Amino acid sequence: MSRSPEQRWVRVRQYLAQGQMAPAKAQLDALRAQAPGQVWTNLVAANIALREDRIRDAVRCALDAAVAAPEDPALLCEAAQLLLDVGEVTAARECLAR
Repeated sequence: MSRSPEQRWVRVRQYLAQGQMAPAKAQLDALRAQAPGQVWTNLVAANIALREDRIRDAVRCALDAAVAAPEDPALLCEAAQLLLDVGEVTAARECLAR
């Protein structure tokens, strides 16, 4: 049975709240494949990758989040902060310039 993006997002949040990283990442990967333009999924994936010292994955997810971020100041700031956290200063500036 295929889950909707909303169902997958609920499961991701539940797994993260329980500290179950492996199933959370599996659901998050499936969600990102199902709905690749979702800013929050990319932000969460970048944060997880950063916590696990997977810097390249964190950079990729952070850049995806910045590109997908709508003209919402809160989301743009969140994406920019994440870009700064992974060392992408130029991308962070471009994100904030929007």
